[in-house]
Amino acid sequence: MLQVERTNKAGVLDGRLAVVTDIQRYSLHDGPGIRTLVFFKGCRLACEWCENPETLRPKPQLLFIESLCIACGLCAEACPEQVISLRDKGIALDRDRCTECGACAEVCYPGALAMAGRYLSVEDIMADVRKDEPFYASSGGGLTLSGGEVLVYAAFATRLLSAAQDEGIHTAIETSGFGRWSELESLVPHTDLFLFDIKHVDPAIHRARTSRGNAVILGNLARLRQADARVIIRIPVIPGFNDDLQTVAAIGQLAVAHGIGEVHLLPFHQFGQPKWDMIGRPYAFGSAGSVPEGTLAVLRESLESLGLDVSLGGN
Repeated sequence: MLQVERTNKAGVLDGRLAVVTDIQRYSLHDGPGIRTLVFFKGCRLACEWCENPETLRPKPQLLFIESLCIACGLCAEACPEQVISLRDKGIALDRDRCTECGACAEVCYPGALAMAGRYLSVEDIMADVRKDEPFYASSGGGLTLSGGEVLVYAAFATRLLSAAQDEGIHTAIETSGFGRWSELESLVPHTDLFLFDIKHVDPAIHRARTSRGNAVILGNLARLRQADARVIIRIPVIPGFNDDLQTVAAIGQLAVAHGIGEVHLLPFHQFGQPKWDMIGRPYAFGSAGSVPEGTLAVLRESLESLGLDVSLGGN
């Protein structure tokens, strides 16, 4: 097990492998047409509302779905670290001592314990991507890389995007923009569309809810446009964070200043909350409600008044 893990880590470091949590086929909201969406595991931000928190850490990770547990005890017997104990209605998992070796998940037939993240090669992923090539041709779709954050695996992503383009497949990435410019620059020749998140223009507010400032992100956006990359700005509209007219208008003005003509508003939702429970972490936005339709209409109108093409939900 240790030797396999070391081999896999070496493969990640040299760009031969990446840790992927999911390959979602027939996606309709992550670029034009019908897409195959690849979720990489690992992100340099820590957005408190993240809808895919299982992708934040870069290595495979243990999930616990309590509602599926039947308290059979097989996981406790299989655990080499003895960090699982039985209780009246399920199990108790000591995550502080858990090494996330996956032994418990291997014997958990109800699926209450599962590993998020597996090591894949470019060819592993392309085998799935090719299955939907007829849909790409008929819809103008293609491959979209998401996460997590694609820039964590820049060398791997460059090879994957290049392989897709060699087969005539449209390529896109969803990115927070937080990473070294050299990483992003390596992707430019192989990416037909960048779906670029701008969460806030104020660096202090951005840092308070994402763990990082936004100077690197805004600098990378400017450089992308200087490189003549096609960019769509996406704004995750988060209650109490950036759902006010002033903030969204400022992001719209940023788009105009960079010659970007299209903006997507992505309204906050609670679909990610169960995943926070699965990784054993508290969810800061558990009590947050959805963004009212009236608010979204006002924000959209503000952006459209700047001459921007605006859509909700990605398309």
